[in-house]
Amino acid sequence: MSAAEDIIERVELPDLDDKVETKLRRRAKSIVHETLLSCKTPLENRGVGKRLLPGLWYAAMNILLACMERDEMLALLADRNRGIAGTADNADAPPKQISDKALPAYVEEVTTAGQTILEKLMEAHERLEAEGLEDRFPATVLDSSMLVLLSAWGPDHVRRAISEQAALLIQGIEEPVNFMEPSRYVTPPPDRGVVHGMQEAPQPVQAEVGTEPEETRVPVRRMVAARRADAFVHSDLADRGDAAWAVWIRTQDEDRQEERLIAGRIKDPNGRASWLKALHECVLAICEGAGSASCRIDTSSAVLVRAAENSPGMRFENERSVWADIDEACALHEIEFRHVPMDLTREPIERCDRAVRHLLEQN
Repeated sequence: MSAAEDIIERVELPDLDDKVETKLRRRAKSIVHETLLSCKTPLENRGVGKRLLPGLWYAAMNILLACMERDEMLALLADRNRGIAGTADNADAPPKQISDKALPAYVEEVTTAGQTILEKLMEAHERLEAEGLEDRFPATVLDSSMLVLLSAWGPDHVRRAISEQAALLIQGIEEPVNFMEPSRYVTPPPDRGVVHGMQEAPQPVQAEVGTEPEETRVPVRRMVAARRADAFVHSDLADRGDAAWAVWIRTQDEDRQEERLIAGRIKDPNGRASWLKALHECVLAICEGAGSASCRIDTSSAVLVRAAENSPGMRFENERSVWADIDEACALHEIEFRHVPMDLTREPIERCDRAVRHLLEQN
């Protein structure tokens, strides 16, 4: 066992599971996550969009080094390392090999990407400070970064990154390790980035390390097969203020295809909550257990599509926690939202319409 592995095994952090602590941690995570989603444009403007992942690691390690003492940082890395479970199909992929001639340019690009992300993260720090949450900044940045990196690099290579960083700290070198990411991601890169362009590859959902299982609405701690999916989301409102919603989903995994219909009723005087409930259930159902998901979600509600795409003014404050779940799934998977006409000759639409009408007719 190496010195880094040894300290990762030995260092403990206190377990914080108080309900108030949980709410504050979720708020801090939401602020940092929103900020990371805004990194695409400045990275592309500086020509380093393809260095998002190593730049994210660089930024996270710099923040830990700036905010924490050496032993505190080792303890935090050890705690998060213990939360990483499972393996991925790229476990045996060697680190990327870069020639001596190309290495300086690569390091410069990663450094620029890291500095760009750092600049954006300082905006998150200002927001946290305004809410009295600045003490959560370093750990939250690490958690949000690992959520992305676990999905792209896989658990084996994130463990390698932590071990290499810990080894450097043990040697008394307090600087980010020049981590060479794996030569193969967990899943192949797509033709374009996912929603908001945060990731370079379609990302599997991974439970956030270091939190209780109930804190993650899509609790997956293992890498599983890629998934393709199509879905239709529908809702309607009755005169008495009740609403019904329905979701049709067809998923295709490597070894099986599944088709299902999910439906329910909800009190909804204005007809908005039922649409959001349907979309929420749809996204969670598609992404649950998926190493990566590529899906298209159709709906007859143009308003819902605009809200899902985060058009200005289309989301309400009391919906924040639901949209946070949906945005997290969108950041980790390739999800397309599409407005379509209510064409009852299409089976998915007809089945959802029938289910909704049946529920609304019940006393």
